[in-house]
Amino acid sequence: MADKATKQEILKYHKKGVESEVIGWILNIPFEEVEKVIKRSDIGDFPPYEVVEEQLLQGDCDFMLSAYKATGYDYDEITELVNYYPEKFGLDKSFITCISDLRYFLNLAREQKEKDEAAKAKAKKKAKAKPPINYEMGDVLQVSVTEAPFKFANEECEYLIYVYAFVYPWSHKTFFWASPFLNDSAWLFATTKCLKKYGIPKKIVCLKNDSIIRVGANKEDLSFSPSFKWFCEQYNIECEPFRPTGTQRLGAVDQACNFVKRSGLVWLKITDKVKYDFLELNNALEAWNTKYCDTDRFFTGTIDGKTDKYTPKQLFEVESQVLGKMDPNVDSSIYVSNENVNPDGYVFLNDLKIKVDDKYIGKIVSFYLAANGSYILLDYDNEVIEHEKPANSAQAVKELIDEIIKEIG
Repeated sequence: MADKATKQEILKYHKKGVESEVIGWILNIPFEEVEKVIKRSDIGDFPPYEVVEEQLLQGDCDFMLSAYKATGYDYDEITELVNYYPEKFGLDKSFITCISDLRYFLNLAREQKEKDEAAKAKAKKKAKAKPPINYEMGDVLQVSVTEAPFKFANEECEYLIYVYAFVYPWSHKTFFWASPFLNDSAWLFATTKCLKKYGIPKKIVCLKNDSIIRVGANKEDLSFSPSFKWFCEQYNIECEPFRPTGTQRLGAVDQACNFVKRSGLVWLKITDKVKYDFLELNNALEAWNTKYCDTDRFFTGTIDGKTDKYTPKQLFEVESQVLGKMDPNVDSSIYVSNENVNPDGYVFLNDLKIKVDDKYIGKIVSFYLAANGSYILLDYDNEVIEHEKPANSAQAVKELIDEIIKEIG
C-alpha cells in the first residue's frame, strides 16, 4: 500500500495527464497500485450509503470490526485498508466507500455486536442459574452481616459498626442487631437475641465465613460453631446448619442488609437522636424495623388458602405459630470474658480455677458463661479447649453471673 507521499506523487502525475503505466514506471510501483490511488481520489465516485451498507453486510463484518479495533478505531486507517484490500474483507474488488459512510456503518455494527454479546452472556448465565429456593413456613432463618459507618448524635466522627441481619424468608420477617464487633461472641449474641424474640426454625443458613456455621473441606460437611452448638445444647434448641447452592441463594437476607444500610441507618442518622450507646441504637433500629419493614412492605403469600399481598407482620403472625420457642421462664443469658492463662496453665475466674494444656500458657482464652451455670472455653481460633472441670464450677459460675447482674443493675 502506497504511503502518503507516494500517493501525492501519483495524483500529481495523474493531473498532468500521465498514463498509469508510466506513473508506475516512474515511481517504481505496480500499475495496479497506481490505479487504486487514482480511483480512490475522486470523492464524487463514491456510491450512496444504502449501496455501501448492502455491500458491507455481505462482507466479513466480524473481521472488519477486528481490524477496526486493531487500528485503535482509527477511521482513516480502516477506510484505507478496506478500500485497498476489499477482497480480504469479503467484499468485491471494485468496492469503494468514503470515511464517513464506513465510520457510520462500523459504529452501528460495533454497538449491535456488543448488544448481541451481552444478550448471549445473559442467556448463558440464566441457563446455568438454578431456580430460587422456595422455603417452607418455619423452615429456615437466613443470617448475614453488613458493615457501615455510623455517626452517633454526641460524637464528631463516624464509627464503623456491624449490623447482623436475620430474615425468616417465608414471611420476610426481619431482625437487626448492631454491634461494634465482628467476632464469634457478637455472632452468638445477635443470633440468640433473634431466636429468643421471634422463634427457632428447623434450619439456620449463613454463607459468611467465621460465622455461626462452619464448613468442612468438602463444603458439604456443615456444623455450628462451638459456641453456638454449646448454646443450643444448654437450652434444648433443635435446628441444623444449612447452606443452599445456586446463584440465588440468600436473596432475602442480602436485600435486608442493603435495606438496613441504605435506609435504616440513614434514617437513624437523620433523626439525630441516637447517642453513643449500642443499646439505644438497637432499640431505635428495632423501632424502625417494626414501623417500616413490618408494615410498609407487601409480599405475595397464602394465608388460610387465600393468596394475596400481605405485610411481613401479617405473614409472620402465621409463621410464628410453627417456630420453636425458648422457655420464657428460663434465663438464657450468655456472658463472655477474655482471660489470660497463668504460667502454671490455669485460668482463674471468680472462684473458678481451671487447668488447661500448657500450650495455652500466656495466651488469652474466651470464657463463655451461661446463666444455668454451664461454661465453655475457646481458644484464639474459636475451637474448644479441653480442660479440667472443677466440682464447684456450676455454682461458681452462677455466683459470678449474679455479681455481673448486680454490677449492671
